[in-house]
Amino acid sequence: MDEASVTIAAAPERVWALVTDITAMGKWSPGSTGGKWIMGASGPALGARFVGFNRRGLARWVTTCKVIECEESSRFAFR
Repeated sequence: MDEASVTIAAAPERVWALVTDITAMGKWSPGSTGGKWIMGASGPALGARFVGFNRRGLARWVTTCKVIECEESSRFAFR
């Protein structure tokens, strides 16, 4: 499992909004081009699922992810 930690001089609520916006994840990731909530999910919640769209060079693929930690303004993790 990969894990990263970064200290950011911003309000936790603002950072939370950016990190959990999976549709815009392509802005922050060199491999992701964004995502889409699926199976009735419309935003971050424990157990919510989304499809992530990815690319590396000419290769393109999708990954189905499940939110495994979700505490507003504090924790967001998916597998």
